[in-house]
Amino acid sequence: MDDAVPGIDRLVAAAKQAEKLPDVVDKVNGYEKAASASLERTKNYENPASQAARDADEARKKVNAALEAVNTEILTRERKLGEISVRLTTLEGALAARESDAERTSKLLGELQKRSAKLDADAGLLAQANQRSEAVSKKLADDVTKLGTAVAASQTRVTELDGTLAELNKKIDEIRKNLPEVKPPTPKTEDDLSPNQLKVIQQRLRELGLYNGGIDGNLGSGTRRAITAYQQRRGEKRPDGRLSATQIEELLAPPTPNRNARP
Repeated sequence: MDDAVPGIDRLVAAAKQAEKLPDVVDKVNGYEKAASASLERTKNYENPASQAARDADEARKKVNAALEAVNTEILTRERKLGEISVRLTTLEGALAARESDAERTSKLLGELQKRSAKLDADAGLLAQANQRSEAVSKKLADDVTKLGTAVAASQTRVTELDGTLAELNKKIDEIRKNLPEVKPPTPKTEDDLSPNQLKVIQQRLRELGLYNGGIDGNLGSGTRRAITAYQQRRGEKRPDGRLSATQIEELLAPPTPNRNARP
């Protein structure tokens, strides 16, 4: 754009010079009229002088030469004016393009400023986030340190409690050894028997060779037949497959050297 301005000045100066051509043409026309008048005056002489005729002819030649020069100059100036017009049109297009570029550049600068402002805002938020993160990290580190101290103290306490618990268990074992043996009451009827006690009775009947079913704690038909056989072996007068209190006590009795002996 800066390189095009001096060229425009030159074109404008050339245009101004071209505007002076009509003045030159007017002067030439004046010369031609003066020559014509001079010729007319020589014709009025009854005895025209040959020198005046030659002067007039010479003047006409000069005028014609001047006219040709002027016409040539006019054509040259017109051609230059056409070139100037083309260049002016080109320069106007270049100026319009530069103005469009300047407008786009201005828009881009505005957009860049907005983005820069947003980046500054984001940078501020990021700095705040980093500060918070550092504060959280520091707090976590402090909490981990405190937790480690608490865990170490807890482990020490657990070790102490383990020692105390071991001492208590030892004392409990000593107390148990000194306690008298307490036997649970023997059930009086089959309805009082627990599933575990029924399993003991089934195992006892198996040991006596009277039962070969499963040890399931249920008084099924197989268990009933085994009880009937047990009652018959004991010499009961009415073996009915239902246990009496005495029979329950015998079958639940602890093992003895002669446990498997027939009653």
